[in-house]
Amino acid sequence: MTSKALLIGATGNIGFGLLKEDVKSLFLPTSRYEVSDKKFLKLDPTNLISLKKIIEDNSINNVIILSAISKVNDCKSDPITSAKVNIEIPRRISILCNEMNIGTIFMSSEYVYNGNIKNPKSEEEKNILPLNYYGLQKYAAERQVLACNKKATVFRLPKVFHHFKKGNFLTDSISLIKNQSEIKAASDQKFSPISCYDLYNLISIAISKKIYGLYNCGGIESKSRLEFIEIIANFLKSDTKVIPSNLQDFCNDKTITPDVSMNSINLYKIFDYYPLTIKEYLHKNKINEFI
Repeated sequence: MTSKALLIGATGNIGFGLLKEDVKSLFLPTSRYEVSDKKFLKLDPTNLISLKKIIEDNSINNVIILSAISKVNDCKSDPITSAKVNIEIPRRISILCNEMNIGTIFMSSEYVYNGNIKNPKSEEEKNILPLNYYGLQKYAAERQVLACNKKATVFRLPKVFHHFKKGNFLTDSISLIKNQSEIKAASDQKFSPISCYDLYNLISIAISKKIYGLYNCGGIESKSRLEFIEIIANFLKSDTKVIPSNLQDFCNDKTITPDVSMNSINLYKIFDYYPLTIKEYLHKNKINEFI
């Protein structure tokens, strides 16, 4: 039987990119609200009766949870609502999936790490000390999802990018490079971005091989924002000057973690898959032809 995965939170930027990469027609996307795309089913993820019916009617064997309140300040200003969305809903969905003997795939965050550049993120269970409400909630949700369903997979996501739509690390960087003669970029903000192309392939592998557990899901490169923007600018043969700066020049919030780079070697080995570098992604998709 062909695998089918229900995609909850599919209207966000990551969901948009994943649907663009869905060459296997793996996903059945849902939205809390009416959308023009007829592929989408309307679903309130708090309504488990409706969720169960959709799973049964469509022979779903995995539920992927993308939906979240991900803005750090929103989680801080309304911890009750954000905890419901970020912890309680994933927990309840995971319990239902366990009762129905199907998989749960939950997207966590790089923000579970404490952002200390001196502490290398070498293993999934080391240096977990979130600095903000969002990171704390995602870490709590990881524990709940894994505890509630024996067939749960948790991907700890970094910044996820694609070239299909504005509003992600890659497209925002390209826009800056195109429209400004100089750009300031933080040399002390480090991360491990991954493309929707690679995330899609990893989800597909997790489903087909029934791989469960917790995984750092970072890209193959861990660099500063400055270094990544320089790579993109060089690929585009841009004359835009990239000026080194510090994260504090853009954000004084001490709960914004400066270094959320991840060592994802465990994922690469178990999934037998290595993501593309930023430059490889740009070449593969002929990005310079789209701008």
